[in-house]
Amino acid sequence: MTWNHLDGDPDLHLLVDGQSVHPSSVEADTYVFETKASVKIALVSKSVVPGEIGMCRDHRRLGIAIRSYWIEDEGGRHVVAFHSAALTLGSHAAESASGIRWTDGLAMLATGDRTRRGHAKLGIEVGCEHATLSLRYKAVTMGINKGK
Repeated sequence: MTWNHLDGDPDLHLLVDGQSVHPSSVEADTYVFETKASVKIALVSKSVVPGEIGMCRDHRRLGIAIRSYWIEDEGGRHVVAFHSAALTLGSHAAESASGIRWTDGLAMLATGDRTRRGHAKLGIEVGCEHATLSLRYKAVTMGINKGK
């Protein structure tokens, strides 16, 4: 799935046991999801190859730029930073200078033992270094939520 770089909607959602879970809220640059327990959670978004649409020479498929994510359950909150090895499947290399790691549109989030039972909250802090790509975040930072 590719995104129209002018529509401002990354269609960020989770796949939990094959079911789509859309954000329950967006707080600043953090998408918050309420989900059931699962050890396999995929982060899904629209994606684009900037070099194919004349934006720049980057020919990687880019989904969403992640600064960090967190999982909160009855055991507390566990934070995973952009440079963590837990963010490798479906993600590009960490970009230390900008503090982000791009997904390719379908990234697996490591949850460890934290979400095996009950319910959990999961937050994805997004960030973007490229001014044109950041257009898709304008709806979020202006408080405009699709379908809300």
